[in-house]
Amino acid sequence: MSYVFMVARPRHEGSAAFDRFVESSRPVVAAFDGHFQDTDGAASACRAPGSGGMVVRFTSMSRARAFYDSEDYARLRGATEQ
Repeated sequence: MSYVFMVARPRHEGSAAFDRFVESSRPVVAAFDGHFQDTDGAASACRAPGSGGMVVRFTSMSRARAFYDSEDYARLRGATEQ
């Protein structure tokens, strides 16, 4: 089986807005068959050393694209810009 991975990083290190984004995005990610990944493969947000980012695994490119293009994800992205 193939997977598609999406990586997101905060615009500013230690960004509280990004932390809220990660938590708020969980139900949206799940709605598009996405799963948070970490280096152990557990279903949690990946916080790579020094990056503060997250990695999300999708079951297909179409599900990843649907997530990325969704109004819910656009709303979440907008919250990190404030």
